[in-house]
Amino acid sequence: MFRNGTLAAIALFILGAGCSNSVKCPGTNVLLISIDTCRADRTSPYGFEHIETLTLDALAEEGILFWDAHTPVPLTAPAHSSLFTGWHPARHGVRDNASYTLNEEALTLAEVFQSNGYATAGFVATLLLSRQRGMAQGFDTFDDEFDSRKFVGFIPTVERTAEEIQQSTIQWLKENDRYPFFLFVHFYDPHLPYNPPSPWKEAYRDRPYAGEIAYVDYHIGQILAWMLEQGILENTLVVLVGDHGESLWEHHEMAHGMFLYDCTMHVPFILRLPDSVRTRKLSGARVNGTVTLLDVMPTILELEGIECPEVDGVSLVPCLMGHEQQRNILFAETMYPLFFNWSPLFSVRDYPWKFILAPEPELYNLAEDPAEETNLYEDDHPEVRRLQPMLEDEIAYLEESTHVASIKPEKMNTLVSLGYVAGGTLNGGTVEQLPDPKSKTRIYMLIDEALAKLGRGDLAGAEEQFLKAA
Repeated sequence: MFRNGTLAAIALFILGAGCSNSVKCPGTNVLLISIDTCRADRTSPYGFEHIETLTLDALAEEGILFWDAHTPVPLTAPAHSSLFTGWHPARHGVRDNASYTLNEEALTLAEVFQSNGYATAGFVATLLLSRQRGMAQGFDTFDDEFDSRKFVGFIPTVERTAEEIQQSTIQWLKENDRYPFFLFVHFYDPHLPYNPPSPWKEAYRDRPYAGEIAYVDYHIGQILAWMLEQGILENTLVVLVGDHGESLWEHHEMAHGMFLYDCTMHVPFILRLPDSVRTRKLSGARVNGTVTLLDVMPTILELEGIECPEVDGVSLVPCLMGHEQQRNILFAETMYPLFFNWSPLFSVRDYPWKFILAPEPELYNLAEDPAEETNLYEDDHPEVRRLQPMLEDEIAYLEESTHVASIKPEKMNTLVSLGYVAGGTLNGGTVEQLPDPKSKTRIYMLIDEALAKLGRGDLAGAEEQFLKAA
């Protein structure tokens, strides 16, 4: 969390909703839904016209939509670790998808609910969130079972489809006899490769990524419809988020993870209150202030009337009650470039300004340049002089408490040899010593294309792309 002097006073206010003094709903069920790789501006509640996401539309119409929500890291395992703990990646220690496990010292949202008597269950669609990665902490039931037949051949990812997740979730709901419950449901389909089943394959032939999101939306709808029919939904707090977005070739990136531009950082965040506290004023409301996935845990716990442990996020309940509140400036990172021996990136966002710490630093005015196409960086720019020291101080502060014990030994050795680890922590001040990922976009694009071909089973095409990148 940013310390004294780095808070930005902004109004997190609800448009067209007025205020409510009775939003808390202690003792209700909680359903937390995560759509992996879901870019906010590719869903209809966030203004995308070339997709049909009826379930998301209904949730937004009946709930509260956070218009400017962001992830602290554009990678699945670190982002979910932040979602589960309310901590920045530097604090919970999961810095990328391949090399880290969530440390048992971390206190997760599921563990808090479990200790307060809730039945807890989680259903995940990727091995990146398996129990081997530390993600099962606090869950009475944790379904990370994958069909062994899917491991045949060399493919970039193994996943469970939205239909499989939906069926397993409903089966658990049918068998569960403990209330209240905390239920986490994860969907992975929008991740590469984009290959939605029929009829979405045909309906979104020219935009398969959108087809995957629409496919997930349908199966979320099946879960909510079943809960409605059984009388469970009315007593359930529903929270839907994305873990990160997708570049879709913006900034010379096909997928995500390498850069910190908003196309991979801006995520959906919709909250639907239980019927007992959901009012007309809080149905179809929109929060315009900037928020983060770190805020999900403290917000849910305050709504449920449960004390929240120390976190880097803040509860958004005050703004739901019509109050103005202080907002932390947002910090983000990506360590993914280190896989290629390129420099990691760090950013600080104080709207409308965003500064990215890199060998070739970047500064953007998001109000005038939302696509982040015009780099305004100059050494003597007043926003650079303000934001760069703030970011560097924050990196140092967060690294003091990182749980690097969760890192694989071979990865630690690599980081030490590169000078990125000193005294047990990652040193963000050394970003200049490795190449800037922006200077390697041709190689990165070839690798992304190769991985996409692998996902489609095109081994010859993937080999050709890898050889070009070599």
